[in-house]
Amino acid sequence: MKKLIFIFVILLLYLFIIKQKLETAFIEKINLNLLDDEIAVIFLSSDDYKTILLKDNAEELLLILDLKNDKILKKSLNKFLDNKLDYLFYIKPLSNLNIDSSIRDVLSNRVDFINFYITKNSNIITISNDNYNFCIYDIGENNDVTNCDFVYFSDMNNQINISENLKAIFYEKKVANNFKENTYIKWIDNYELNADAYNILKISKNNYDIITIPIEN
Repeated sequence: MKKLIFIFVILLLYLFIIKQKLETAFIEKINLNLLDDEIAVIFLSSDDYKTILLKDNAEELLLILDLKNDKILKKSLNKFLDNKLDYLFYIKPLSNLNIDSSIRDVLSNRVDFINFYITKNSNIITISNDNYNFCIYDIGENNDVTNCDFVYFSDMNNQINISENLKAIFYEKKVANNFKENTYIKWIDNYELNADAYNILKISKNNYDIITIPIEN
């Protein structure tokens, strides 16, 4: 009897693995054609999650800002991944998080990687390479984004003085209209995130590019 139970368990495990592989085998991958010095900042945003996928030719890192449904997130994530994540960081502990990664932890004050590093100062997270700073802003006391070349506004409760040197902003729908108008006046590129397209910021040591890829349902 014990032997039959063992065989049954092994069979279920085997079927589960096959199911997982079939779910990803027919997903059309998005190849970003990254150069050796390029970092891709991929915005995966919907009503169910707010995440940033960082990808270069050496490492892949997912930063989770908010998550309600990891199953829907995994479908988008699999379009950019060939294997499991190297790193997964989140702002606060999450339960029932079923995304495979080699390292998983709450984001600390500073984490170093091969081509970039991440720092967290109060409510602002900064991802930096040699020449550019990409900042993630959330509600909080720290409103200083003057050192940022690009800013993603996850949320906002204060009017922020936007520098004319800012190259582009990315934001959720709930960001106030008068704030968006302020950036239009200063000729700053605006990208409203939604579930209909992938917005991708590619940063190298000397240049950057922003790509929008429509999502086919």
